[in-house]
Amino acid sequence: MIKIIYGVNERISSDCGLIFPQQDTIGLLNLVQAGIIKNDVDEAMVGMHFFSIHCPGDFFVFSKVNIVKDRIKRVSHCAFMLAAESKEKGYYDDILSDIKMLEQQYADNKLIQSHTVPNTVKIGKDIGYKQTVAVYYHNEDELREYFEINENYKQYAAVYFIDIRYQNRRENPLHVLKKYDKISEISELKKSHKVQNTQKKPRKIIKITNKHIVTIPMGIALICLCLIIGIAGGIAGTLCYQKYISNNNQTVALRNKLNEKQIEIDYIIRENAALRDSISKISNPANDLQLKTAINPDNKDSKDKDKDKTPVDQVVSNFLKTDCKKMTLIDIQEKIKSFKALKVKNLYGFANFITLIAKNPPTKQQITDFVRENQINFNDNDEYVKFVKYLNTLDADFLKTKNMFNIYGKTLEEIEKHYGFSD
Repeated sequence: MIKIIYGVNERISSDCGLIFPQQDTIGLLNLVQAGIIKNDVDEAMVGMHFFSIHCPGDFFVFSKVNIVKDRIKRVSHCAFMLAAESKEKGYYDDILSDIKMLEQQYADNKLIQSHTVPNTVKIGKDIGYKQTVAVYYHNEDELREYFEINENYKQYAAVYFIDIRYQNRRENPLHVLKKYDKISEISELKKSHKVQNTQKKPRKIIKITNKHIVTIPMGIALICLCLIIGIAGGIAGTLCYQKYISNNNQTVALRNKLNEKQIEIDYIIRENAALRDSISKISNPANDLQLKTAINPDNKDSKDKDKDKTPVDQVVSNFLKTDCKKMTLIDIQEKIKSFKALKVKNLYGFANFITLIAKNPPTKQQITDFVRENQINFNDNDEYVKFVKYLNTLDADFLKTKNMFNIYGKTLEEIEKHYGFSD
């Protein structure tokens, strides 16, 4: 298997090229998909990644493509690839893990080429139009099943694999591809497109001359026929029973899943009812006045402000103080949208902060401007306020080094740790 790294070195180059190996003496560039990224990509896409498989000639090329910035801050890419010939099928148990190991070796500056590199790479020319497709995978185990030498992949120009979380979202990595509008999204590659032995095997024609004919007594022939029928019936019965057991297990699993979903729905309905009740109380001035009078008849500031909060206020407060730390940026955005009707200033500030940190990384000037423009929305107890005030103390050059892969899929706590912040 051949190890290849192609793209831009974020620290020293602004043009895509062969990063590893540094010298191409056997035609490795024939295996590379060059020029696949648009020039006008949104900077918010930096840090995302996707996977792909394409088949030039008799080779299968498995790739992980990271979206990065080059030395002059243009959006580009860096691809980690493993290429294998068809004859190597069955030699590699976990190609996906091998790609991740190649990426780690590059990060640690410990790259070593394998010993199975051919003397030359000849791929010939593909004839005819080939479709480019994209598949959404649910988890890494499912993706790992796709990453194998599979002759059926040769019918496509390329197959792209995208995390299901980004389907129908602005952050979908497919948007960075030049041929995005020509990519067909399919959902059942594993079921419909896995290698199937659909070709009929040639029938063997045996010529029998008179001197090779063997005469079998009728009784023996009948006994053999009964045995064959009995064996066939037993096999058919076993297959039917296995099918029944499989269907029954699937039915039970589906029923359990439906029950779990119903429990989640009932919980959401109860939460929504509580929120509606709390909001109706907030919107009624008489109730608001009675609540304030009952809690603080002297109209003095309470030392324990949390006691004055309605259930809705408490949910928002918990979200801003602690709950958000364990949530990814995508989940935080969705949570803020769910609170949109409440019109809480703290939430506006938090929403603006997510836009800031997603610049990946924000500049020193952007952080300073954010603090100045959003101070009116700050509550020093909110997690994002503590974090952004810490960011405002960092050196501009240090901030430039803090780019993260797939930042939208990281939790706020992971991002804080990446920047060196801790409570």
